[in-house]
Amino acid sequence: MPRSFTTCAVFETSHAPEHKILQAILIPDSETNDGCFFVLSGQTTNLENRCKSHSAVSEALTTIKGFCIERRACQIISSHTSESETSVSNPVEQTNPLTPDQQGREWGTRTFLGFLFVIACAYATMLIYHVSRPPGTVAEDDGILERCRQICLRYGLVSTGNVRKDAEAYLKVVQHQTLTEGLSQVLAETEFRPAETQDHPLLNQTAPVFTLPDDSGNLQSLTNLNSNRPVVVVFYLGYGCSHCVAQLIALDRDLHYFRELDADIVAISSDESEHTAERFQEYGRFHFPVLADVDNAVAQAWDVYHPKTDSDPEFSMHGTFVVDRTGHIIWAAMNTEPFLDNKSLLSIIAKSQGLLPSAAAQEKLAAH
Repeated sequence: MPRSFTTCAVFETSHAPEHKILQAILIPDSETNDGCFFVLSGQTTNLENRCKSHSAVSEALTTIKGFCIERRACQIISSHTSESETSVSNPVEQTNPLTPDQQGREWGTRTFLGFLFVIACAYATMLIYHVSRPPGTVAEDDGILERCRQICLRYGLVSTGNVRKDAEAYLKVVQHQTLTEGLSQVLAETEFRPAETQDHPLLNQTAPVFTLPDDSGNLQSLTNLNSNRPVVVVFYLGYGCSHCVAQLIALDRDLHYFRELDADIVAISSDESEHTAERFQEYGRFHFPVLADVDNAVAQAWDVYHPKTDSDPEFSMHGTFVVDRTGHIIWAAMNTEPFLDNKSLLSIIAKSQGLLPSAAAQEKLAAH
C-alpha cells in the first residue's frame, strides 16, 4: 500500500525576488504508523520537526503555516493529502503580486531609511568638520558647513567645549516650560497633571542614608538634609555630561520655589570633590549641595548604578527621587536622560505636605 503523505508548498515573494519555493512533506512512519516527519526544504530555511502521532499532522501543518505568516506576503499554494506521491503544480504562476498598499509600504520604508542615512552622513560630516576646525578659527559665515555648525551649536547638537554653555543650549531645546509665576500660581493650574512615579524597589521605603563630602570636603548627610523637611535627591553622571549639568542648572534656577516649600535639593555623582570644585570655579557653583560618591556605593544602594558582572556590563542611570518629611521615597524617576519637569516635583512635594490649594482655590487663583 502506498504511503499517504501531505505536500504543502509555500511561495515567498517579499524576501525572495528569485521566487524560491519551500516544500513541506509530511510522511507517516512506515514501521509504527503512528508518527510523522516533515521537512521544509529551500534555500531560506532548514526547519525540521518530528511528530509523535497521527494527530500531530495537523499541528505540523499549523507550524508550516505559522512559518509562512512570520514572513510577510507568504502564501499557502497547496495543501492536500494523497495516496500516491503528488507533484506540486507550478506555484509561481498561481501567486499574487504585492498589492499597491504593500508596494507603497515597501517604498515608504526604503525612503525613510534612506532619509535617515542621509541625515547620519550629514551629521558625521559636521562632526568631522567641527573637530578638524575648532570654533573661532573661522568666520561664522565662512561656507555652508560653518553656518550649519553655528546652528548645531545654538541647539546643543555639538559641543562648544564649554559644558555650561552646552547645557544651557540643551535646556532651550528640551525644556518646554520655564516657571516665571509665583509659587501659588504654579500650584494652582487646574489642568496640570504631574508626572507619575516609576516603579522602583525603594518606592515607599525608607530612603537609604548616606554621608558624603561636598566640593569643599565637608561631610553632608541625608539625615541632616532631610531633617523634618522634604528633599529632592538627584543622581547625575558627572560634570563632563552637559545633559546632567542642564538638570542641575534648571533646579538651581527654580530653587526658590523648592525653598518656599521648605524643601532642599542634593545632587550626587562619582566626580571627586576636587573636580567638582574646579568646575565650580570655572563655570559657577550651584546653591545646593553637590556630593562625591566616588565608589558609586550610594548610587548602587539607590539602584541607579549596577557594577559590571560576568553576565552584565556596568551601567549608570539618571535618577531623581523625592523624599518626604518622614524620610520615605514617595516618587522616583530613572532614565537615560535627566528629569527636567520641576513643576511636577513642586506639585508632588506640595501634595505630600498638604499644601496644594483646594479645587475652588485653584480655580480662583487661575482666574487671576
